[in-house]
Amino acid sequence: MGRALGVECVRGQVSFDDCRECAAQPLHPCPWPSDLVAMMRGEGFNEPDEQTFSPSRILGCSRQRVLMQQHGYYIIMKNQYPMVRGHMFHALMEGAPPVPGWLGAIREVRMSIPIKTRYGTMQFRAKSDCIQVIDTRPGDEVTELDIRVLDYKSTSKIEHSKLKADREHQMQVNMYGLVAAQCIPLYLLADPEDEKLDLVTRRSVKKIHKYLPELVGKSVIVNVVGLEVGYAAMEKARRFVSEGELSDKGKMTKRSRPQEWEDIVLDAITLLPLHTTYSYVQAKIEELIAAEENLPKPFEPDEDDYWRCERCPVYDACHKEG
Repeated sequence: MGRALGVECVRGQVSFDDCRECAAQPLHPCPWPSDLVAMMRGEGFNEPDEQTFSPSRILGCSRQRVLMQQHGYYIIMKNQYPMVRGHMFHALMEGAPPVPGWLGAIREVRMSIPIKTRYGTMQFRAKSDCIQVIDTRPGDEVTELDIRVLDYKSTSKIEHSKLKADREHQMQVNMYGLVAAQCIPLYLLADPEDEKLDLVTRRSVKKIHKYLPELVGKSVIVNVVGLEVGYAAMEKARRFVSEGELSDKGKMTKRSRPQEWEDIVLDAITLLPLHTTYSYVQAKIEELIAAEENLPKPFEPDEDDYWRCERCPVYDACHKEG
């Protein structure tokens, strides 16, 4: 994404080659092991190409990507560790065993759908952490498949005051549902050896066939009936679902045994109609494309999205240009 010139670490701004040479030494000054440093540089991750849109891209800052391409940037290493920690958590969940009571689960399958915009048809690609199979209802011609979409978030801390899933995370899991609802029926009918399909799609088709073998070759309608966002910190977890409110422990009110905590209520996630989510994705893609010609203004300190600026590798260039 853009022109990465090197990394910004405890030594300042250094080239990638310098970082690799430094990290190979046992006494390198940064706190992360050498293999984590390589992952933090982005090595080994296959991200969507420049012309593909994804949930993380359309939920991001429309200025950042343009300025990265124009000015180049240094990867801020301290900001990369949470991302790598998240990848490790997702890799763990990808190998999770079958869940009692579930009909099945589809894990970490990248899927892509076309989105029609005023700039033409754009590809929107997403990879949900887990799709839970709730129910299948065979019919004479079509089988209905009910699914729940789950997304896991690794975080350093979960505050007592976190009573609802982040707005972005709610939109993200809705987008995963949109893509799954359109792709699963197509992938079940597709031939994984069809060379007309790109390599990523062929791999995804194979995975869907592996996860849903009894539905391969059948006409299917997918219904997204539920969403879930789960936050995982080192010693605490909290989840939010679309089916309704949940309860959890808040602040400790009595430390001596028997200990007591306040009761808190966790808001339900909003499960949007698929056409609403599609329109949202469509509008955000158009916004990003328009930004390439006419940059919007940078975020101001009093705006909700200003937190993005605190970790932005092109912050100086962004606010200098205004």
